[in-house]
Amino acid sequence: MRCVSRKIFSITLFLAAGYLIPVIRAQQPPSATVYEGARLITGDGSAPVADSAFVVENGRFTAVGRKGQVKAPAGAAHVDLTGKTVIPAIIDAHKHLALTRDALVDQLQHFAYYGIGATMSLGQDTGDEVYQVRAETIPNAARYRTAGRGITGPEPGRSQAPFWVTSEAEVRKDVDEMAAKKVDIIKFWVDDRDHTVTKLSPELYRAGIDEAHKKGLRTIAHIFTLEDAKGVLRAGIDNFAHSVRDKDVDDEYIKLV
Repeated sequence: MRCVSRKIFSITLFLAAGYLIPVIRAQQPPSATVYEGARLITGDGSAPVADSAFVVENGRFTAVGRKGQVKAPAGAAHVDLTGKTVIPAIIDAHKHLALTRDALVDQLQHFAYYGIGATMSLGQDTGDEVYQVRAETIPNAARYRTAGRGITGPEPGRSQAPFWVTSEAEVRKDVDEMAAKKVDIIKFWVDDRDHTVTKLSPELYRAGIDEAHKKGLRTIAHIFTLEDAKGVLRAGIDNFAHSVRDKDVDDEYIKLV
């Protein structure tokens, strides 16, 4: 008997043969539902479970195994998924999305249709509508998170959605402004765009990372070079939006990561 009940993970989305499985609706819905018959990919690296059964109680997986080998709670509803494949929702952690509610909701619903359960917009979100959308529970849409406005050096000719900074005081002020909006992460661009703009200096990104951490916020960096990747790692960066792209990483980088 194969049972993967050792893991209980949040249910976010079912993708079955390209279609979202409709939610069972009733006046008094049961607290548990058993889904049976699907080819199930659990996402933990193990082999797919053919002719599977899994139990969802109060929005969480509580048991996973083969059909006929998983005990259904009393009164549970049953859904037949024979011939379909179920996978965990995909997380797309780097997007630049629309700024108006209708356009953003449309994008999030498209993402959900294709199996994306959550997404992050990284650093070009101006205005307040994005935060209003984040606060909503939107039917058939991916969950939305935002970095608000990111931080970079002056980039003439490029988007002014991010903050353009030239001093530590500006960096800290802009981080504080984003913290007040309760962004999910603070983004820094550390890139001279092929020697066409002034790169955010180590003094400035160190100040920004420090201020973000003081506010309890995680940080993420757009970098290009191995040298800059090492620099932001030493400064305490939490994530990368891109990998190193100018040369192979070395042992020092691996140790810093």
